[in-house]
Amino acid sequence: MADGGAGPPQRPAARGEALGLRLALAFLAVALAAVALLAGLTAAFAAADVSGLASRQRQELTTAIAVAAAAAWERDDSWTSADLSPVLDLAARTGAAMLTRSSIPCWVRMRSRKSAISARV
Repeated sequence: MADGGAGPPQRPAARGEALGLRLALAFLAVALAAVALLAGLTAAFAAADVSGLASRQRQELTTAIAVAAAAAWERDDSWTSADLSPVLDLAARTGAAMLTRSSIPCWVRMRSRKSAISARV
């Protein structure tokens, strides 16, 4: 044999194979982008829901503290003889600050890093 080669000649890669590979990579990139977008949207909406829930709970707790302080005031019709120790303990544990004056209504204010909530009874 005069050709001197050990096997059949190598043919260049077919254009169809290269196109198929490009299409598969493009499909994979679009799929990964969709998954990343879905994960980002899920995280954003979950954070908004958690923030709203925490805000509602702070508002309800602040109102409950104000109602408890008003109930203590109603027993004796004065702040000087009202037993506010359970209310003050609850306010201290939750981060609320109470403002009591010589008459009803009672103001309670709760502060967090982002917002302040007030309740009046």
